[in-house]
Amino acid sequence: RDHPGEFFLHTDTDIQFFPRFLRVQAEWLRWMRDWKLDMIFMRERTNVVPELREGEVNAGFYVVHCNERTLRFWETVLTDELQHPKMDGFPPYTDQYHLNRRLQYHRGAFPQTGTFGTRWATIPD
Repeated sequence: RDHPGEFFLHTDTDIQFFPRFLRVQAEWLRWMRDWKLDMIFMRERTNVVPELREGEVNAGFYVVHCNERTLRFWETVLTDELQHPKMDGFPPYTDQYHLNRRLQYHRGAFPQTGTFGTRWATIPD
């Protein structure tokens, strides 16, 4: 709310940063501005039923452009999490579950469009 127009990076505590990160981060921000992306996410990389998880993003690493769409988006993800906490479902509803549900992945689309018209993509490999 207090930083409209700014960007922030969210990471889990187990993320490691290597020297190349500073250069790549600047490229990501330029890419976000060029394509008017609201958010970019690290792709989920799992061996657990990957055929059922196409388009899933990892909730442990993402960049957000602070604006009205992203504020409404994340408030909705938080509301979802509070209404349906982790142990409410099978498999457990994690923050990543609620996030991906609201992102509304569509195969082949770029950029992707999620709840409230948020424009997003996965970070290029």
